[in-house]
Amino acid sequence: MIKLLGYSRGTSKKNGNRYCRLYVLRDFSKREKDGDCSGQKCEEIFAPEFQVGDFKESDVGKEISLEYDVVGDRAYLRNITVLK
Repeated sequence: MIKLLGYSRGTSKKNGNRYCRLYVLRDFSKREKDGDCSGQKCEEIFAPEFQVGDFKESDVGKEISLEYDVVGDRAYLRNITVLK
């Protein structure tokens, strides 16, 4: 489960691009639990560039789904869906 706690939007001082940072609550992975973690953790996730304006106040508190593409040995966040 991944729950959207909040978000913030801004403009990069480096290149002028808009961004949206999501604050989420998620369960620890099995690997983390095996390493003596318990409960949940808070994380910051940057939304893909094309989704910067997609999130609204009514989405806060809802579950979200993250879709990734794997290229080589690296995972890239492709899409974020707010579950109704």
